[in-house]
Amino acid sequence: MTVLIDTEAWFAPAVALEPSVRNAAPADAHAIAAIGRVAVPETYRDVIGDASVMAAIVEQSYAPGALRDCIARCAGAEGAHFLVAEQAGRVVGFLHYRLCRVAAGRSRSQPVRSARKLRESYPAPPGAYVSTS
Repeated sequence: MTVLIDTEAWFAPAVALEPSVRNAAPADAHAIAAIGRVAVPETYRDVIGDASVMAAIVEQSYAPGALRDCIARCAGAEGAHFLVAEQAGRVVGFLHYRLCRVAAGRSRSQPVRSARKLRESYPAPPGAYVSTS
């Protein structure tokens, strides 16, 4: 019997470090892709039942090149954000969203259904070891 141990977790401090949040950088694309390939199918398995459709979505949306382009577009667009959560120097989650403007003439007291459009918010699944190599 072979037992594999994540030595980083084994020798980690007893107190868990709080993750920090920062703007994503193009160099984060591989880590984001690794999380997306695991988290998106898990998150949407009850919504998108066709495995080939899910595979196509993940392949297109979580290719490192596509993510680098998206991160660059967000960096240059007003109200667009691509953030990563980092813990102990490793990307452990991400959030991608764009703020939308309220339509002219709309009263602030009226409900606004899409003031913020949340595109993606995925942490690495609990207990998952996400390798970016």
